[in-house]
Amino acid sequence: MTTIVLPPLPRTVPTLDADPDGVAAQAVELLAASAQVDDVGSFAAGEARVDGWQGTTAASYHAGLPPYGRQADAMSLALRHVGRRTDEHADVLRDLEVRRTAAEAERAELVAKIRDLSERVNALLVRTRGVELTPEAADAAEAAAVALAEEAGRLTRWVQVFDLGIDTWHRDLHAEEAAYTAELARVQDLEQVDRLYGGVEDPADAALASMPPPGSDPEEVADWWAGLSTAEQQAILAASPGSVGNLDGVPPSVRDEANRLRLTRDLAALRELDDDQLTDTERAMLRNAEAAESALADERTDPVTGDPVPASLLVYDPTAFDGDGAAAVAYGDLATADHTGVVVPGITNTGASIDGFHDDAWALYESTRGAVGADESVATVAWIGYDAPSDSDMVNVRDEGAAARGAERLASTIDGLRATYTGPGETHLTTIGHSYGSTTVGIAAEDHHIDTDELVFLGSPGDGGDDHDAGDYVNTDRENVWAGKDSRDPVAVLGEGGASLPFQLGPFGLGPPGLGILPNVDPLDVLPNPTNPLGPLQQGPVDQFIDKINPIDDLWEDHDPRDDLPGLYPDSEGQLGTDPTSEAFGAQRFGAERSEGSSNPLDHHTSYFDEGSESLDNLGLITGGRGDDVERVPHSDTGWLGDAFDPELFR
Repeated sequence: MTTIVLPPLPRTVPTLDADPDGVAAQAVELLAASAQVDDVGSFAAGEARVDGWQGTTAASYHAGLPPYGRQADAMSLALRHVGRRTDEHADVLRDLEVRRTAAEAERAELVAKIRDLSERVNALLVRTRGVELTPEAADAAEAAAVALAEEAGRLTRWVQVFDLGIDTWHRDLHAEEAAYTAELARVQDLEQVDRLYGGVEDPADAALASMPPPGSDPEEVADWWAGLSTAEQQAILAASPGSVGNLDGVPPSVRDEANRLRLTRDLAALRELDDDQLTDTERAMLRNAEAAESALADERTDPVTGDPVPASLLVYDPTAFDGDGAAAVAYGDLATADHTGVVVPGITNTGASIDGFHDDAWALYESTRGAVGADESVATVAWIGYDAPSDSDMVNVRDEGAAARGAERLASTIDGLRATYTGPGETHLTTIGHSYGSTTVGIAAEDHHIDTDELVFLGSPGDGGDDHDAGDYVNTDRENVWAGKDSRDPVAVLGEGGASLPFQLGPFGLGPPGLGILPNVDPLDVLPNPTNPLGPLQQGPVDQFIDKINPIDDLWEDHDPRDDLPGLYPDSEGQLGTDPTSEAFGAQRFGAERSEGSSNPLDHHTSYFDEGSESLDNLGLITGGRGDDVERVPHSDTGWLGDAFDPELFR
């Protein structure tokens, strides 16, 4: 009978004693250090010079600046090179780990096949050893033996190829270790650094000099970035990440890398100081930086695929707006997503609010993924890119100034997302404004014609601008303009034209007046009040003289106290616009009622992104382009008492 030679077991897969993510984090720190040292070189070449200082000491000082700056520039280039090489090293280690994991799976499969073959060979031997076989049985046994021998040959060759792959893996690992170590050895001391990089022109300088001027169209910025060489792009990221991190028209992934570098640099510098050593400006900067760090640290999992969804830092400027800061965190791939949603918040939000506000963007991501399924991709953005009224400037909530300035910034952001989209066709883009953010969004649509497929007003105190008609937006059709509000939202009653009777606060939550539960509560009493440190539900000096008075026009014969509060009451001058849920405005109103009442009126204003809420479900359908499935409800001024009661109040 044919001899069967069983194949040997394949070699054990080696372990990889390395942390690719840790190596990548080290690369970020090296690049951040490069940017810091580059700043020193720039300082030595410019601001370090003291005009008008003369004498021997001055001459000696100024004579020392050029070599000091030259050395700093050389160190920056060396750190940049090592940082990039370290980042490449992390990628190689990741690839080696992927190959190692695949080899483990292959070895397990191969071992299982060899053991199965061995069992079948043993079974054949048991059936034929010491047994006199009939000719037919002998022929069958021989045929089985031949087949088993051929299978053993195939598995033996597989083992040989597998073992060669292990050898190749070892060689690649050792070659990478040697190459990386050699790169580090080239810049071990200042003499080596000066020899390699002293006097070398920084490729970032010419590239930055060619950057389009501030305020340029994002399309122009996108063309500029695409026209740079890879070396120039990497040089800018290392030397001046702040130049491109918030620049609309630069690809989102590049902005994320630049902003993370700047974040790492800021945290390292600020955390070196004790709290009592920080200035108020530095303390605010640290607060904003740590909020961004915390928001990025949250681990998210796609509800459809189960894959991890990393966050990206689209905007990061901890010093913007006199220290209030700016930040934007995104989920999903903004460059390729089929559906993109941008969420704009309202008052009290600063850069530090991103650690919390990013949850709204994630809630929208989950809801939209549930609406579109596995075949379509989604990206969402929590955008605090404007100076929303907060703290000492809360008085600005009474007019559209902050919203108008924010609208211009928002328009640039939207244009930047359009200019950097690389997927097929165009992304289906939805812009959602909540509270005062909806006024910002409305002005952006009216004055700047933002290119958004869907426009959503949520808990809006007014649409902003002058037109007050959902059909007047240039780039968004009326049927794609949406408005949602909880009928008991104390902020959403402030726009003109919708149901605007006051509410009562009682044990069953908010309700219409006249129920005899508690005296009527003016909406202003539940807005954040910077003049009173006791909190938003405490009355301020303006509230005290109108407390417990129904804010209805005909209750005052000679003077309506709301006229002293422009922007906060319907029918008063300077208001924030029309109620987007009114019939006069003409948007598609969708269901957004909170499922339960609350003793805190503001809960009805802040729960639109709550998990499982009808508001979030509808927002996901809108963002996912499923407008036909959205639950539409009557306009707020079409109840049986006209604009006296929102019909949703009784649903």
